[in-house]
Amino acid sequence: MNTMILLTSICFSDLFFYPGGAGMIKACVNIMGAQQFRKCSLPRDCCSVCYILTFILYCCYADPVLQKGAIEKFYINFYMSINIGALIGGLSVPVVVAMNPFAGYMIPVVGEIYFSITS
Repeated sequence: MNTMILLTSICFSDLFFYPGGAGMIKACVNIMGAQQFRKCSLPRDCCSVCYILTFILYCCYADPVLQKGAIEKFYINFYMSINIGALIGGLSVPVVVAMNPFAGYMIPVVGEIYFSITS
């Protein structure tokens, strides 16, 4: 009887922690993607030729105004990949669960292990 109470409490605690973790990672991934685009902040204590070359090489590629197209492309691709993944998962996992429930629940586990190792 004590084992059943323990398993039940673990299951209900998972129902509490999973949405919280999923919600936190969604907010963090968005911010981490935005931090890839930074503002230009160069020190002005070097010679003018050095400053101009550094400005051209660094600031022209780091200025958010000049990176507007790249920022938009990042967010479009980011949200598109989330939606496509949700669509594929929403269509394929129920079909697999209908054939083999264990295999259907292992799809996210195998995917997470694979992407954790490869990234």
